Amino acid sequence: MQMLAQRIYGLALGYEDFNDHDQLRHDPLIGLLAGKREPETALVSKSALCRLERTARNATPA
Repeated sequence: MQMLAQRIYGLALGYEDFNDHDQLRHDPLIGLLAGKREPETALVSKSALCRLERTARNATPA
């Protein structure tokens, strides 16, 4: 759920490129919005977000 929230808030703030998430994953406000419980840990990397989107695009309805 944090991954999806991180991506959605990044898009809402104008960060469409996955490369932006290398820096955003350490941003405390994005972490708070995404529901991160441990403030000292980073959110997921750009490669994890990319895999999330690829999986969602390739999923077929049952």
